[in-house]
Amino acid sequence: MKKRIISLIMTGAVAFVGFAPGSLAASNKYDLLKQGDKDQLVYKLQEKLGEKGYLQTNPTGYFGTVTDDALKSYQKDVSLSADGKAGQVTRKLLMGEKYENIGNAMNKEMDMSQVLKPGMDSLSVGLLQRRLMELQYFDGEETTSHYGPVTEQAVRLFQRANKLEIDGVAGQGTMALMFSGEAKKYTIYPGDSGDDIKRLQNRLTELKYYNATVDGEYGSSTKSAVEAFQNRNGLNVDGIAGTGTRELLYSPDARVAKGEKLETSGEDKSSDDKASDDKKTDEKDSDKKTDEKSDNKTEDKVDELKNDEKKSEDKKSDEKKSDDKKSDEKKSDEKKSDDEDKEVSSKGDKSKVSDMIAFAKKQLGKRYVWSNEGPNSFDCSGFVYYVLTHNGVKTSRYSAAGFSQVKQWDKITSKKDLKPGDILFFRAIGGSRIGHTGIWLGDNKFIHASSSKGKVVITSVGSYFNKNFSSARRVF
Repeated sequence: MKKRIISLIMTGAVAFVGFAPGSLAASNKYDLLKQGDKDQLVYKLQEKLGEKGYLQTNPTGYFGTVTDDALKSYQKDVSLSADGKAGQVTRKLLMGEKYENIGNAMNKEMDMSQVLKPGMDSLSVGLLQRRLMELQYFDGEETTSHYGPVTEQAVRLFQRANKLEIDGVAGQGTMALMFSGEAKKYTIYPGDSGDDIKRLQNRLTELKYYNATVDGEYGSSTKSAVEAFQNRNGLNVDGIAGTGTRELLYSPDARVAKGEKLETSGEDKSSDDKASDDKKTDEKDSDKKTDEKSDNKTEDKVDELKNDEKKSEDKKSDEKKSDDKKSDEKKSDEKKSDDEDKEVSSKGDKSKVSDMIAFAKKQLGKRYVWSNEGPNSFDCSGFVYYVLTHNGVKTSRYSAAGFSQVKQWDKITSKKDLKPGDILFFRAIGGSRIGHTGIWLGDNKFIHASSSKGKVVITSVGSYFNKNFSSARRVF
């Protein structure tokens, strides 16, 4: 009977949608609360867990191990997967008639009359960060409820894209638009300026689309370069650097300008390279025809050679025994040489990894700044790029998702197979896309440019790693 009741509740919960007319409806991938989050939505979740007797402490708004354990116990009791994540089904069952999707809940809980400023600590800041994540302005590992430089920069970018006064303060006008259905996702438009545009220009320069000054100004030259890139890569040509354009631009799948090629790994061959390959194929076919003609002439001499071959058989037999002995000795020597080469290569790789890790650690404490790639500040992918290139690795400046797609590097999918120096990739909060990257140190630790900490740090394996680790790539 209990299972029957639970089944009916779950069916009703899944069928229930409850979107208010004109309200903000979050996409499913962000409709999730989990360990590490800190905002008013977590506070409400804790209140409900407390009411049902699963949480014995007062609500704090922080989703820590105690809340994780309480939620898992609840999920187990209602026959759900006990993963400690408060997704739609879990929250619908737990909240009952009070359930609202994340978007509507944020609207309801956020006080639009307040002004959030840099330096503030508030659960409302956590809601602000969650919304900025949805709109792709904030690539934090978790919501922190602290209004630091990363949150301020995200607000500035939102204001720039949405044509608001750019002051980095989440005032009433900014908040009203941000939590409405009219808010634009992170997009770079002609006329904009900033460090992210310098990064855009640098990448377009590398791919041979842009040859003007890298000045951080999205002028006519930058717009033309973006249009050329979009046209060459089969995208909608509008000269605007939206989500699709940026994702492809900062990946190994980005095509170089027609007639050009790059030396760095993971880049697409140009059309000229393909023509060169076709030419090589034609030359190979021509050589094959020449060989066939030569073979026909040789057939006339076969009879003459047969007699000579018979006379030399006895001699060849003796020579073969001697040759076999020499061949065995040679193979033995080659095997020893191969083993020695492998040992040297292994030692060389270990040395490269050690050097890379030592250099990465020298960056500890340097600031996190979105789009930066050193030497004094980084975002997560900029940090990985800076460390790799300093240690002789030829690679382009990709995003975290882009680095995860470099096929020349072996892919590691299991945590137990990780080795020091592996490049780690983590899913973005509430989604499946890659949103963060770092370097594995071993001993259950990794180093990364952390947006939540605001600097390069070493982090021990914990809830964030275990719940968000996606894969790794082995460079050495």
